[in-house]
Amino acid sequence: MKSKSHRIVCVLLTLLLTSCATVTYTPRVTLDVSTVTIPGSLRIDKLLDVSPPEDMSNPFGGFSVSNNKALIGDLGLELTNSILYDFQTNGVFEKVSKFDQNADYVLSGEIRRFMGRSKLTTYGVISLLSVVGIYTWYFGMPVRRNETNIQIVFTLKDRQGNLIGTYTGMFVDVNKANIYHNIALALPSLTNKALGVSVGQVRSQIIRDLKKY
Repeated sequence: MKSKSHRIVCVLLTLLLTSCATVTYTPRVTLDVSTVTIPGSLRIDKLLDVSPPEDMSNPFGGFSVSNNKALIGDLGLELTNSILYDFQTNGVFEKVSKFDQNADYVLSGEIRRFMGRSKLTTYGVISLLSVVGIYTWYFGMPVRRNETNIQIVFTLKDRQGNLIGTYTGMFVDVNKANIYHNIALALPSLTNKALGVSVGQVRSQIIRDLKKY
């Protein structure tokens, strides 16, 4: 019984430290080389962040990767730079920049959702508040929840300002775990995985349309 009680106390201390912790997060798109390189130049304008404030707030017993203390810089700027780097290094267009006023194409967009949060599950909160219920954690009940929700909407226009297409990249995922698996530490990489999937969807749609344009 002492060893079980000791384990529960250790878990509670870990949860307390996790809820008070400040993570450092940098959005990063990791995709493969593009199968097609679009002839011409692309300008990427800074993304407008219209995501709900609750996406950035730290939940009870957890944290968010997009809160002001976790992000090194502005979310819109960080995402724009990451997407530009991917389009540039992976050959999506012949030339990609943020400053070319005479670019053949212009890509702009809005961040509708950008959530990467680790928190207690509903069961975890209820059992924690009941005190006695936390002993059930020892039997492997899911008490930690990682959730990601990415949604970015892009608009692509030609040099004359004609609309070529509107594209949505989105990915939603939820992972739960018991006290024996500390999935909270994996949240930054899981969020970037969701970001990569979302941007990959948009890349494919843009290439499809411009091959016919």
